[in-house]
Amino acid sequence: MKKILLFSDLLNIHLRKYPNCKICVSSIYTSAVPQWIIKVAKRSFVSNIGILYSDWKERIEQYDKVVITDSDINKGALNYLSKVAGNKTILYYWNKIESRELELYKEATKLGIKQATYNLHDAMEYKIEYIPQFWNGEYVKYAKQGDIKWDVIFCGRAKNRLDNILKIKQNIGGGMRTNFWVVSDEKTEDTVKEGRPYSDYLHDVGSSAAILDVVGEDNWGLTWRPLEALFCKKKLITNYTDIVQYDFYEPYKNNIFIIKNGDCNGLKEFMQRKYDEVDLDLKKYDAQGWLDNIFKLN
Repeated sequence: MKKILLFSDLLNIHLRKYPNCKICVSSIYTSAVPQWIIKVAKRSFVSNIGILYSDWKERIEQYDKVVITDSDINKGALNYLSKVAGNKTILYYWNKIESRELELYKEATKLGIKQATYNLHDAMEYKIEYIPQFWNGEYVKYAKQGDIKWDVIFCGRAKNRLDNILKIKQNIGGGMRTNFWVVSDEKTEDTVKEGRPYSDYLHDVGSSAAILDVVGEDNWGLTWRPLEALFCKKKLITNYTDIVQYDFYEPYKNNIFIIKNGDCNGLKEFMQRKYDEVDLDLKKYDAQGWLDNIFKLN
């Protein structure tokens, strides 16, 4: 059975059983070294020293693939990982390649590390592998269908899209029952400072008719929200116009409302239509499909 080492598992995919694969999860840095030392070391050349890293380095030969995401690593750690894991290493981008990610891209390219991204545009521009965004299909259990309390639900960090989120919320208009949970470091009457458990959010999804997806201008790529809508059989409202390029769009398009230039005209009629039941094979967008694609990388 193939074994894969992950340093980040936001969707708890390691808790699932797979026919040909075992997932192990580890912290990249050791808990034996004070966190303040690690923070200082990460900003200097000493981040290449093995003492900073947890015991995964001592069993690295057990794994067929070692996957690190752009959010979990810096250049020094990438160098160390390349040194001990060699061609087993895969850098997967969950963010658009720019600024910090661009520095990682240059370093990984220099080191010969395999790279893949969720972002179709970045895959073409930087000539790296495209592996679609994925979700944990077993999370559907948290979104049990109940009485519809809300027409539209949104939960996420404001980032640099707060103005877009609030504008869309306003344009949705009166008569719509909305459930917005917008997280921002600067609390306002429209935001909160704390996130909420993902399972709680999915529970509310089960009582909602549609999920709102808002992408910022700097991060055009498929987010979890379209996949939540697909797996949980909810309508989708999105400003991600490139969604028409995905293979699920054509069979699912009657359940998708695309906001163009902030224009929500026609949304009320869209929400009044019955959900169009569609039989879709979603393995490609499930954790199993993601793992299959990871192991296909040479």
